[in-house]
Amino acid sequence: MSDLFTLTHGPSGVQLSTWTSLSASQSGSLPGTHSTWLVFLLAQPGSSPPQSPKPKAQSLLPLPGKPEPAMFTFAAKQIGAKKPLAVGDRLDTDIAGGNSAAMNTFHVLTGVSGELELIEAPVEARPNFIGAGMHELALPVSVARPGAQGGFTARCDGHDLLLEGGDEKSTSVQALRTVLEVAWAMPSPPRYIQPRSERAEKVVA
Repeated sequence: MSDLFTLTHGPSGVQLSTWTSLSASQSGSLPGTHSTWLVFLLAQPGSSPPQSPKPKAQSLLPLPGKPEPAMFTFAAKQIGAKKPLAVGDRLDTDIAGGNSAAMNTFHVLTGVSGELELIEAPVEARPNFIGAGMHELALPVSVARPGAQGGFTARCDGHDLLLEGGDEKSTSVQALRTVLEVAWAMPSPPRYIQPRSERAEKVVA
């Protein structure tokens, strides 16, 4: 089994809760694969884990909050994780924190930071992988990371970015990953994202 961690930062410190939630078959499909990744969800206080929790252990320590790396490295050390994957929905805390702890990071589009924030994200807050939700943790690495997919292509045109192609099954997240690879290679965020195909117009609307 892999363990899903929820970390929250409150007045008394950082609380680490362990939830058994991913089967061996599921963890084998995670970015990094071969069941070598520990996945932990870095949640905001009061948020709920994605599945019905079954607590295994808890500890309360006076650690600095996100995006400082201490709570990330503490969580990984607690269970001996060698390749932890930090998962969150906020770039300036969850993702920046995971990056500062030298972990791979997976951003889910279910909370605070959306598509525009990703496109304009500074280097220190850019995730390795992007998913529509927690269910996309099962995607292959080649799909979850930024890059052309879904039949889309993206290219610079001055200060703008042009999104072209796509097919009837292409999704907005595939378009986003396509855009991010090019946008993050630009010296500054693109002024506009211009859809140049029927499918591109539909998914960015």
